[in-house]
Amino acid sequence: MTLISSKLAAETFIVPIVYGGGDLPEITEFDCDILMWDGKPQYANVLDNWIPEAPYFQDRGFNMPSITPKDVQQQIIDYCVECVLALGFKQGNFHMEAWMTTIGPVLIECNPRVGGASIFDLHKQVYGVDPSVNFFLSAMGIPINPPRFETPQCARLFYLVTAHKTGVFEGETFLDKAKENEHVISTVYFKHKGDKVTGLDKGVPEWIGQFDMKGDAKDLESLIRELDDLVKESTEEAGRQTAGEVVNFKPNRRRSTLADLE
Repeated sequence: MTLISSKLAAETFIVPIVYGGGDLPEITEFDCDILMWDGKPQYANVLDNWIPEAPYFQDRGFNMPSITPKDVQQQIIDYCVECVLALGFKQGNFHMEAWMTTIGPVLIECNPRVGGASIFDLHKQVYGVDPSVNFFLSAMGIPINPPRFETPQCARLFYLVTAHKTGVFEGETFLDKAKENEHVISTVYFKHKGDKVTGLDKGVPEWIGQFDMKGDAKDLESLIRELDDLVKESTEEAGRQTAGEVVNFKPNRRRSTLADLE
C-alpha cells in the first residue's frame, strides 16, 4: 500500500461517533483549548462542532458547554493533553481538534495557538477563563493557573454562515432576521454587495457571515435549536441575494472520501 493510499484509507475508515441528532444538529467533532505551564495542564474544556455540510469539512456551528456526556468530554481532554505532551510542548495555549470513535479519541489537528473566531470568548463567558490573556502571559514566562468556574455560567454559541449558491452578492441583509432575535449578541458580514462568493453548489463553501448567541446554560438545547432555525433562514436569504456565477471557477479543495460512505 502506498503512502497516499494509506492516508485515504485512514480517512475513510476512521468514522466518528455521532452525538445529538433528532431535532438537534449532529455533533461529530470537538475543539479543546488547553492552557499548559511547565508540562502540566492548567485549564482545558471542550466545545462541540456541528457536523460539516457534506461533502466538505468546513466549520460551521459551535456551542459551549458541550451536550455530550461528561465522561466523553474528559476522555477528549485527557487525550488532547497527551497529544500536546507527545509533540514536545510544555507551555502555552493549544487549540486541539478531535473526533470520538469506537476505539477512543482520534486527533484531527494540533494548533499551538488560541482557537479562532469566537472560541476564546466562549471559554471566557462560560467558564471565566480567557485563553488569549493566558497565552500571552505564558509567552512572557509568567506562570499561569487561571481561576475558573466549575459549572457553566451561560450557554454560548456561534455560527459561521456558509454560502450555498455561487455567484455575486446583490444585497447585504441576510442576517437581519438573526439581529432581531433576543439571544443574538453580535452579527458580522464577511461578504458585501458586489463580492464574488463560492457556494456549496460549486466547491468548498465560503464563510459569508457570523452571528453569536448567548443564553442560560439550562436552556442550551433550546438555544441550539433556535440557532439552527436562524441558520436555515439566513442561508436561504443569502441565496436569494446572490446572482450569477463566478467566471473561471476552479475547485479549491478535494472532496472527502467520507462522502462515498453514504
